[in-house]
Amino acid sequence: MEFKGGGWLPLCECKMTNKKTCRLGRCICERGYSGPRCDRPCPKGFYGIGCRQACPPCTSGYGTCDYLTGQCECEPGFTGFFCTQPCPAGTYGRRCLGKCSCQNNGECYHVNGECRCPGGWMGKDCREPCPIGMTTIYFKLYPL
Repeated sequence: MEFKGGGWLPLCECKMTNKKTCRLGRCICERGYSGPRCDRPCPKGFYGIGCRQACPPCTSGYGTCDYLTGQCECEPGFTGFFCTQPCPAGTYGRRCLGKCSCQNNGECYHVNGECRCPGGWMGKDCREPCPIGMTTIYFKLYPL
C-alpha cells in the first residue's frame, strides 16, 4: 500500500519499462505488453494496447507481426504489406536493401543475393567465362 492523494492505495508491482501508469493497484500496460505486471509481450498473432488487436495475415506469408505496431516485418528477400512479394529485380535481403552484383544476365536470388550464372559464365558474380569445353549450371562446372 502507498499513501497517495489523501488515502492508501494498493501498490503496483509493474515492470517499470512496460507500464504506462498504475491505477488502483492495477498496472496499465504500454502498447505491446500484457499481464498483471506488464511483463509479457503480446502473444503471436496479436498486438497493440492490451494485446487486443489481431495481426494482419503476414504470418501466412514470409513475415511476422510486430507486437507493438501490428506491422508486418518481412523475412529477408520479401516485401509488401503482407510480405508475400519477393524483392524487386536487382535487390535482395532484409527490406530489399541489398544491391545485386550479378553480371552477364546472372539471376540474383532475392533472399541472399547469390548469383545464378547462365551457361558459359561462372564465379561469385558471373564475371568469369567458363573454361573452353565446360558450362555451368548454378556454380557447378560440367563438360560439354
